[in-house]
Amino acid sequence: MNEPWWSAEAKRRFELQSYEPRPTIDGVEFVELTRHADDGGSMTELLRLDGSIPQSLRDLSIRQINYYSEIEPGVIRAFHLHGRQTDAWYVPPSDPLLVVLVDVRKGSRTEAVTHRLVLGGMDPAACDEGRLPWG
Repeated sequence: MNEPWWSAEAKRRFELQSYEPRPTIDGVEFVELTRHADDGGSMTELLRLDGSIPQSLRDLSIRQINYYSEIEPGVIRAFHLHGRQTDAWYVPPSDPLLVVLVDVRKGSRTEAVTHRLVLGGMDPAACDEGRLPWG
């Protein structure tokens, strides 16, 4: 898009929002969780095992399970590398978490791809862009 009213500095520092699908990183998988709800509340199924193997993550070898990690509002836990690690994260619907992944594997088909996503938070199907009802 050619925007003649943009200054050279603005063109250097900003970009237009794209709504095209973003590239994904090879090896990163997303598993939709099943949430069961009735008039008494709800329960989210984190993992269903077939023997001792997770049905949704067949290649995952479980070595550690952490129940809950709390991050204070405004705190950033970032900017570190994992040489080799497989994580399975669950973020409660009430606690949105911005995650930014970058493929830094030399020679990877998706080398340098950045994947930005929000985990947890509002159910996208019920989203009205956070607007309050009129009235």
